[in-house]
Amino acid sequence: MPKDHDKEKMSLLVTGAPRSGTTVLGRSMAFSSDINYLWEPFNLRFRRGIPDYYPYVGPSSPQEKRNIYYKFAEDTVRLRNLHAFIEIRPDDPLLNKIGKSFGINRNMVHYRQAQLRQFFHRPAVLLCKDPIAVFFSRYLLTEHQFRVIAVVRHPAAIMLSRRQLGWHFNYSNWRDQTDLYVDHFQTIDTEMSKYDPSDYTVECGFHWLACYTFLATLHQEFPDRVCFVRHEDYCIEPNETMQKIFKFSGVNMNDTVLSNVESITSGDNIEKESRRLATLSSRDAVRLADKWKSAISETELTKLDEITGRVARVLYPEENYWTIDQ
Repeated sequence: MPKDHDKEKMSLLVTGAPRSGTTVLGRSMAFSSDINYLWEPFNLRFRRGIPDYYPYVGPSSPQEKRNIYYKFAEDTVRLRNLHAFIEIRPDDPLLNKIGKSFGINRNMVHYRQAQLRQFFHRPAVLLCKDPIAVFFSRYLLTEHQFRVIAVVRHPAAIMLSRRQLGWHFNYSNWRDQTDLYVDHFQTIDTEMSKYDPSDYTVECGFHWLACYTFLATLHQEFPDRVCFVRHEDYCIEPNETMQKIFKFSGVNMNDTVLSNVESITSGDNIEKESRRLATLSSRDAVRLADKWKSAISETELTKLDEITGRVARVLYPEENYWTIDQ
């Protein structure tokens, strides 16, 4: 197991709204031997014991909650007490069901691999990829010295990806966390109440707005500790984007990283089935960047602009991001 002094290594959080490209960016960075990659350590669907879906600690958080999350954060940085959440599902393949019955799943294997890498190779950087930690990012930055890489993707692209996967979001996950609601989400929720809650564009648009309003505010407060990266820039100019990220992270780039990034951004695939979202494979990144332009309506884009524009147009000022293919 890692020694105590391993806590002094640098810690990075790669986060953003789900389907923003955090996985491909995190895994691309993990091609560096200086980086130890940890997949979604603050997601209760993968790590056992996390109390909240989208954890949050802020000004209104009670001390008991602070204590709980302080331990989770410390254990994460030290790679201790990483216990996978295991659920046997009816549609699991037989071998998966057998493995899970013995306490073995992908997350458990991943945690043990990360611990072994740290013990034997001692990489200088711990990288936590976790979109579900988007509201936890400020706490990790201020209390645990993380640097934050905020991955942003155009709201129309995220909406299309979620719709293709049949994803919905239950906003009670945010309303039921009183501190998160009071400190951040209440104002946005009040605005959302003026719209039709059954409208999928509304559901996705306000989810995007809540995530990136939080991250944009964090960036304004800590410009040297938070780096915004557009998924589209990674797709279109992967080498330049990776060099920017590595410079921010203080990690040296090398040919291995660049060659692997070139490989995974020059394939034929566009989207994956839901079971394979966490895997890394070659894809046609340039086509993926603006696929949404031919797949959503003018009405949908207008509504997304209305909901998210005050943040989205700052991150996407180019007019071509606000037109669709006719």
